[in-house]
Amino acid sequence: MIEYLNLKYTMKKQNTKLFISEIYLSLKPKSFSSLYYFFFIFSLIFIQSIKLYAQNPLYPHDRPTFFGIDETEVILYIPHGQFNLANANIKVWSREIGLIQHTTQISSAGNYGASILHIIPNSNFIAGDEIMISVSNIAYWGSGSNGDPYEPVNFTAVAPIENLTSAIFDTIGLGINLPPDARNFDYNFSSADFNNDGLSDIVYCYSTAYHNPTNILIFTQNGSGTFTQTTYINSAIRPSIDATPDLNNDGFPDLVVSQHQPDGLQIRLNNGNGTFGIEKYYYAPTNNYTNVNDIDNDGDLDIVTQGFINKSISIFKNNGDGTFQPKITISNTDNGGGLELSDLDKDGDQDIVYSGNYSLSLYENDGQANFTLSNVQSNLPFATRINSAIDLNDDSYPDLGFVTHNTNDLNIIYGDGNITNYSSSNFINVNTGNYMAGDLDGPM
Repeated sequence: MIEYLNLKYTMKKQNTKLFISEIYLSLKPKSFSSLYYFFFIFSLIFIQSIKLYAQNPLYPHDRPTFFGIDETEVILYIPHGQFNLANANIKVWSREIGLIQHTTQISSAGNYGASILHIIPNSNFIAGDEIMISVSNIAYWGSGSNGDPYEPVNFTAVAPIENLTSAIFDTIGLGINLPPDARNFDYNFSSADFNNDGLSDIVYCYSTAYHNPTNILIFTQNGSGTFTQTTYINSAIRPSIDATPDLNNDGFPDLVVSQHQPDGLQIRLNNGNGTFGIEKYYYAPTNNYTNVNDIDNDGDLDIVTQGFINKSISIFKNNGDGTFQPKITISNTDNGGGLELSDLDKDGDQDIVYSGNYSLSLYENDGQANFTLSNVQSNLPFATRINSAIDLNDDSYPDLGFVTHNTNDLNIIYGDGNITNYSSSNFINVNTGNYMAGDLDGPM
């Protein structure tokens, strides 16, 4: 019989995702008949490992999968060893600088004939920058296939901090003097490299009173640390700068501003030098929350907004040039209190999390921006607002963080890759007020 059987799995780990790359078995038989037991046990282990691999939602067979990111590359797992990038549409966006130029390399995954696709930016990612990746038209060559394309996929990740330093916070004067009335009523600001010179610029948006027009101030940073101001004014009221995405894929951040009276969005496209063209309006009723991502996986950034009083979601699909198709409306039954996009079921597209006064509604994306209501968590405390839909416990699945404002409680519902399994009966309560989520102490 078998004197001993030693089984060892060699695991690969990247961003807490594990898969079996090799199986080693060592056998010390006392007789020839023990070889029978060896092959019997080996067959069982091999079959089981294939089943686990096939069932692993992190590494499906029909599409590329996000595998990791560092300052020099994005890594995607490709299920087959032979594939064709000739017609591939791969887009990488930075929140800070817009569309990123890149090259690609292929290496072996050492795992059932799979491969690794390396997407390498021409310049390293900025630490802490939000990176969005859209991949479509990668064709695979396998048994019975004729260059059939994988399903298109979309991922969002944060470029990690590679060289950790001590955190020091200080007050630094920028030399920017705002107008005296710039904080009288509605105001907010953001930053991006609007002219692509490697320096962060600032956009400040405000109105001085309820019926007063919108003022957008662009402060372009000079090499000396000073700023040059450009002002844009229009008649819309109650403005808020929502995002600075690259909507027309020209490599320069554009402006997405929400407004009231008239309700909706105003889009200003970058002229390619840090200045902006005339605004274009898109109606979105009582717009409160706005998110930007490639929700139909076609290689351009779309816009999703939430209406408060009219209980709805407005979807604007990008035509590819920074203009948008007619609005698609999804109705809800609860007043809007927050909106997030995240791949809740890990199938390579962005799903919608809609929070209302008393509920959370989860809408599943079919990959082409057709959404189905798949999960409703009702009877939540009053004034529920979703704040984040990211992985908080390092298991690769998005978790839902929301605040209930009547009690100032932060609640977390952990995800497991199944959109129907998010349950308010399984949340933890942290007892805090409003919050923002991010990595404060570097890579885990």
